[in-house]
Amino acid sequence: MNLYKKIQFSSFVGYRRFTRYWWNDILRYMTGLSVYSYQWSFQLYAPGWCKDIYTYWHRARYGWAPRDTFNLDGYLNQVLAGSLEYFAEHTEGCPHSYIVNNKDNFDAACSQWETDLRRWAQAFSEDPSDVYIEDNKDSSVPIYVQHGAEEQRRRNNLHQTLKEIEPVWESLWE
Repeated sequence: MNLYKKIQFSSFVGYRRFTRYWWNDILRYMTGLSVYSYQWSFQLYAPGWCKDIYTYWHRARYGWAPRDTFNLDGYLNQVLAGSLEYFAEHTEGCPHSYIVNNKDNFDAACSQWETDLRRWAQAFSEDPSDVYIEDNKDSSVPIYVQHGAEEQRRRNNLHQTLKEIEPVWESLWE
């Protein structure tokens, strides 16, 4: 299972192609010029590609970018999911508390550690704000009830994961 998600590099998300909004977005991204047709006014901003380069540099330098703070919990969930999965694949030991609980078998303790890391990574990858449920006509439960239940399940899972990971937080290193 691959929980790595790419962080969006470009701020050019785009509208439906070849509409006036799409052309305005391209113009602003390339030149920084924005046209408001309802007033026929113009505004000049920094070009979008300059902001993208700054974001890329800031993220490489500090590990986060100002753009990431728009949805900080989603960004951290994404980073932790990929990091914990990578850590589970490349770990070479386990925290002392796991060894104390499995005094007889070191391999079982390490196996439990890897299992917990993968479970936590899965919990972080299921962002509560990214719930999407197809409308099923055969279901007797309304879609908004299914959607709310799935959001609540993910949120509870995330909170449980945060409680479990807190005691071993300082053990998250190779």
